Amino acid sequence: MFVSIATPCIFRTAGHPPQPKVCPTLRQKSKFSRASETLMVKATTPQFSKKKPSDEELKSMGVKQWPIWTCGKSVFDWHYSEKETCYLLEGDVTVTDSKSGEKISFGAGDLVEFAEGLGCVWDVRVPVKKHYKFG
Repeated sequence: MFVSIATPCIFRTAGHPPQPKVCPTLRQKSKFSRASETLMVKATTPQFSKKKPSDEELKSMGVKQWPIWTCGKSVFDWHYSEKETCYLLEGDVTVTDSKSGEKISFGAGDLVEFAEGLGCVWDVRVPVKKHYKFG
């Protein structure tokens, strides 16, 4: 199971009548029907996720048959026109979602998924070698 990198918005209201609150993550107003603590989970789908897969999982996914991509130390913008799954063999990277500012850092041994439509900035701190698959 992948680890979600989404952050919830928590609103606490105490007075009557409740006031509309603006969630900085959602950028929209949210009204409450009563003055009580309310949890509002971010409405967007996580744009990336990572995990440490077992050798069995990697084998069942056929990761060793995926193409290999390499990249030296660099910083660059990227847009995913379709979902990508990648397995890092080497490297150290932080990817920042261009819209939300959320970040994910990963390195050798991590299996990472990037959602279709994600616009982001890659910061490759240690040269990368990875297996990848689109779709």
